[in-house]
Amino acid sequence: MPGLLALALLALSPQNPTVSAEPSAEDDLVHVTSHVVYDIRPDQGPLRVSWDVTLLDNDPKTKNNANSAFYDTYSLPVLRGYNRISARSSSGRLLDVTVDEAGRSPVIGATVKLDKPLFYKDTYAFSLQYEIPPTRQPSLLVTPVYVFLPIVASGDEATVDLSAPAEAPWAVSLQPGACTQISAPVGAQATSFTCSGSNSAYLVALAEVSRPDATATIASEVTLKGKPLSVSITYLQGEDDFARHLQELVSAGLPVIEELYGFPYSGPSTINIAERGRQLILGYEGLTTCKADTGCDISVSPIADDHTILHELAHLWSGIFGRRWLSEGFAELIATRAATSLPAGLVQGGTPEREPPSGDLQLQLDDWGDVTSIIGAKEDELAIENAGYYRSPRFLTLLESQLGLQTLQKVNLALTHLATPADSRRYMDV
Repeated sequence: MPGLLALALLALSPQNPTVSAEPSAEDDLVHVTSHVVYDIRPDQGPLRVSWDVTLLDNDPKTKNNANSAFYDTYSLPVLRGYNRISARSSSGRLLDVTVDEAGRSPVIGATVKLDKPLFYKDTYAFSLQYEIPPTRQPSLLVTPVYVFLPIVASGDEATVDLSAPAEAPWAVSLQPGACTQISAPVGAQATSFTCSGSNSAYLVALAEVSRPDATATIASEVTLKGKPLSVSITYLQGEDDFARHLQELVSAGLPVIEELYGFPYSGPSTINIAERGRQLILGYEGLTTCKADTGCDISVSPIADDHTILHELAHLWSGIFGRRWLSEGFAELIATRAATSLPAGLVQGGTPEREPPSGDLQLQLDDWGDVTSIIGAKEDELAIENAGYYRSPRFLTLLESQLGLQTLQKVNLALTHLATPADSRRYMDV
């Protein structure tokens, strides 16, 4: 499980008005109030997002005179994959909107050009709307049967309303972020949040809306060292292209992963891969479990990237390790090496970069605990998870650079002859 579907992974920058002439450095120069509505009902058409924004100019440097500066634009966060974006002034005049799509973040900036200058003590109100049709982006997925997206807002004071299906067969999961959730009646379709700060941008929540029953399955067979494996892939209806890509990745990736580990796969001959919601995979991007009598189940988030898939496939060889850091560290190391060994163009996206843990966080790898749900986890708990995922592959990469991959492979092969999975001491002794 290489990635955490955690709020800390999405970095938002403050969205500030642009001043013509020399800007001032004082606080709250423009007080921003916003009301944002997310209409997430895939059964009723495209997702719709609407903003109502009011700007109040508190900057004394913009007093209306012949040589004064003034504000004439405002930038706010929108979601990648947008369509039919438009903005209007309170009088109904159409405003120019430009969007900066640089980078890979699901959150990008839209700049609205005001139709008149904003001077000291003036107020200006405008609205912005856009739709999100079916799209697959990093950390953002919209299909007719599944939606995962960050709920974002900005302003000194912001109110956010979210509408989603309230009844079966739909399931809704929210992970609140930087804002306060206002309790909604049981069964209500709407949920509200309030946010406040110094013209900040907010990651309000992560929202997942899904129909768990709307899936399809394809099957294939992969042979490893003479052992045939039956592989099934359960995916969201309508995601046939993604399922075929995943099938190709699995078929090509498993033999490479086996070679990189240095010993033959000896687990169950049935592998079930399924896209599942956040609750079932405990808030991670992937989760792999194996039982000798039923096979191996690999559950992945619908927004998981190819590197995550390779990481979870690598866990099929994790049975020789008795410590989590060995299991996760090798899965990440092997996934990274497999990505560069597979045919060019097959692995989409790059290797994710994880934030280094803070210098004051003390975590001995042997103390990294068992897998537990990170949904609703505290910041210190998420920090420990991140530190474990960061330090375990770095330690093994250091060993590889000093001893060589072949030495690590020989050690792995030797561990297969032990009666029990190896702990840290036994691994280092071998």
